[in-house]
Amino acid sequence: MVFAQTRIRRVYILVAVVLATAVVGSGCADGTGSDLAETASTTSSSIAATAPSTTEQDLAGVPYVGPGPREGDLVSVIGVAHDDTLPIRSGPGESYAVVGSLEPVAAGIAVTGRAQLLDDSIWYEVAIDGSAGWVDASYIGLLGGVEDLTAQVVTLLGDNAAADSMLDLGVLVARLFIGDESGGRVWAVEAVDVDASTLDGPSVITADVIGGADDSVIGYRIRTFATPSSGDGPPEIDRVERTMICWRGMTADGICL
Repeated sequence: MVFAQTRIRRVYILVAVVLATAVVGSGCADGTGSDLAETASTTSSSIAATAPSTTEQDLAGVPYVGPGPREGDLVSVIGVAHDDTLPIRSGPGESYAVVGSLEPVAAGIAVTGRAQLLDDSIWYEVAIDGSAGWVDASYIGLLGGVEDLTAQVVTLLGDNAAADSMLDLGVLVARLFIGDESGGRVWAVEAVDVDASTLDGPSVITADVIGGADDSVIGYRIRTFATPSSGDGPPEIDRVERTMICWRGMTADGICL
């Protein structure tokens, strides 16, 4: 049994493991995970003031008018490894100069309403610190509602929850959300080489599980709260949260459209 949805939007999956320390249940009055917005605050570098402006005639590709975030929507960075950043470019495509970057859990990023379709990618213009730049749409999404799946995850893992580090535990939990591999669809987990077992207090590993042909729910952000063992034992799971990552949009209650 896995937690996953049967329809997927992209033909790949990226799992970005973001390491951060956190006191279990902090910022959450009811302990159900409302502190997500605080953890995923906007932490982006400013776009270079010298970035060249682009007109519609200058832009690569053609205007994109398909499903996705609309003008004024606030998106988050998704699927970027904890030790990497998402480049902001002066135009839509990797041929344009990098004028800034966004951290892996940057949030509250405003979409301007401009988007371009290239041969193999879609690019969105975003506004940051009063300037505009372009990012690959594969790495942005709308964070929806949060579910507490602690009981289900612990039940599924059972005695198999042993992990040598916090990172291993976070990846182990994330693997529960990998979907159906039938029909030639390949799912994979990209782990990063970070040993979190040296942390002294309760900590959290955030993993983005993304991929598919579904343009409603394009993946999940999995946050595993755990306490490193004081001895030689594995970390112990305290809480697991799943956040929907939406593409078309979402309701006021955080349900993907």
